[in-house]
Amino acid sequence: MDWDDDDDDDDGEAWARAACDAVRAVEAARASTSGRANGGGAQREPWEQREQRQRQVVVEFVPHGVDRFAIVVGGGGGGGGGGDDDVVRERARGVPGAVVDAATRRWTVPREALERAREAFAGAAFAVKPVPGIVLRAMDVKFDAFERACEATYAAKVSKALDAKMFDFQREGVRYALRRGGRVLIGDEMGLGKTVQACALLSCYRDECPALILVPTSLRECWRNALQTWLNVDDGDIACVASGNDGDKLVGSTFDIVPYSLVVKLLDRLQRKRYQVIVADESHFLKDRKTKRTAAVTPLLRDARRAICLTGTPALNRPIELFTHNSRRLSRVCSPR
Repeated sequence: MDWDDDDDDDDGEAWARAACDAVRAVEAARASTSGRANGGGAQREPWEQREQRQRQVVVEFVPHGVDRFAIVVGGGGGGGGGGDDDVVRERARGVPGAVVDAATRRWTVPREALERAREAFAGAAFAVKPVPGIVLRAMDVKFDAFERACEATYAAKVSKALDAKMFDFQREGVRYALRRGGRVLIGDEMGLGKTVQACALLSCYRDECPALILVPTSLRECWRNALQTWLNVDDGDIACVASGNDGDKLVGSTFDIVPYSLVVKLLDRLQRKRYQVIVADESHFLKDRKTKRTAAVTPLLRDARRAICLTGTPALNRPIELFTHNSRRLSRVCSPR
């Protein structure tokens, strides 16, 4: 039997067309069945439209910082292609305020230009993902009066020299505390710079000093050095208490460093100074609300306008210890009872 290549090609093309027709018929049947089951409601997406959608380039706007969106471009499967950079550059250039972030190498646009950026990617070739409403609302908080006041406080009170030495996450930690009125628990792990964040906050609230800095005994000199290094505080403005007989050092000082072990002995003197700014370093020392130490510190934190708690281990053993932490910090909002 002779084999005709042309006949084979014709048969193959016919088979392919028949297969496509069969797929379309199945899709149409399923859509029709679904429509009847739903009472004439939404039908399944036609095969041709789904195929076109899968060829579209997916464009997503993800939050970048507090007031910008990064443009993330990829194929239908979420991956990017070599030409994606050109696609973004071509369309992002016309968006007001669009710039390339040096760290991520992504184009970013400001919040107020988001709709303009979405319009730049309109068309059948792109599938632009919607930005969740909760993301937009959270970002819009940036523009209220209180938020702008916090940013102004940071810019005016934190020196450029100190700001230059901090990492981005530390700057954001300081801004986070400012947005919450200076009553905050900074729970970064050991070695991530909780002390420098607290020093930046002390700089922001310097007009409200004197400030009380509660520390474990072993950290007294560390805090003296931190105040002198980060804030250029004169040694004469620092009272570093070493014993119960050093109460006179608290007279006229701006920054009072007191160990937890001496709070009970010096409580009367501490209460008379009416501290409005208190830093509680290693604040897990206050985990047990039944101890005399915690009972003595609690009214000081409650009456202070700013209560800055620092610890890498807010709950050592039991969840109730975390509650004790928050009840000290949020004592104006909730009661530990």
